[in-house]
Amino acid sequence: MKNNMVSVSIIIPIYNCGSSLRRCLDSIISQKYADFEVLLVNDGSTDDSEQICLEYVDKDERFRYFPKKNGGVSSARNLGLCHAQGQYITFIDSDDYIGRDYLSKLIKYIHPDSLVQCGLKRVSGTVVTDIKCVQHALATSSMTDILDHIRGFACSKLYDRALIEQHSIRFDEKMTLAEDLCFVLDYIYYAQCVTFIPENEYYYIENQQSASFKLHKPEALFRAWNAKWLLIERLNSREQIEETTLRNWKNYIARDIFTWTISLAIYDCKTPFDSSLPKELANRYGQYSDVLQGTHTGSKVKDLILSMMLKRQFRAASMLIYFVSFKVRRNYRIVR
Repeated sequence: MKNNMVSVSIIIPIYNCGSSLRRCLDSIISQKYADFEVLLVNDGSTDDSEQICLEYVDKDERFRYFPKKNGGVSSARNLGLCHAQGQYITFIDSDDYIGRDYLSKLIKYIHPDSLVQCGLKRVSGTVVTDIKCVQHALATSSMTDILDHIRGFACSKLYDRALIEQHSIRFDEKMTLAEDLCFVLDYIYYAQCVTFIPENEYYYIENQQSASFKLHKPEALFRAWNAKWLLIERLNSREQIEETTLRNWKNYIARDIFTWTISLAIYDCKTPFDSSLPKELANRYGQYSDVLQGTHTGSKVKDLILSMMLKRQFRAASMLIYFVSFKVRRNYRIVR
């Protein structure tokens, strides 16, 4: 690059996405706002992704290429952060793409020590759904307002790189779930202001093979919901979050806990009378009973199970969990 001082660094983790990569990169080249660099981080792809990356590097000096061994999306994004030279950072997934005004809309509202989040267009086949985070632009330093509007995607946002580097904010490479949300929650702990804008300039491609349609191993699920709760507690210590908002986050975490218990039953429990499941429930739920008090998952069955565990009826709960897990097996792709 002729000039190392650029305004925005765009970090794209890439893994076997040859079929969609050109659409993503072409949408970046088409941006009205041109003061950016693109960091293409190839996380050990085995398809033609590398050739496509090199093609764009050859034709546009704003593109830089970084190959690495496969280590997951978090390690790819972290490598991009290490090499970024822009004043601000945005992440784009290689399956997704952006509207022509994406960068110009975000850069209009960004300033040091802040975050900007725009809306999304969710693309599912031929159906495109607008998902606005606000109806009108909202700039706020209120932690309650922020948590009411923040989305757990790392994408569709513009970050201050100086703030990221000052506090060594990185994606947790040990996490395979909720690593995006944890990065965002960690960042907003230090941010002085978050601005939400209604424009929907990020096109999110809904992939039915994504993590949301998988059931992961119990430890991955436990690490995810535990990390989320610790970060919410940390944000609450910075500024007391209003009770309704805090309750909504607790309910969200309670649903995560239910998924974790189902995962335990599928992976570790051979029969409903297996002693390992109630023992594991007793060990883990004892640590978080205060979090779960008064929570609601939105399902009567799930709430019944959580109620049993809060009453320490772990054997009865484990039997109900075991039978519910049969239904889950049919609806989820089990990751082993």
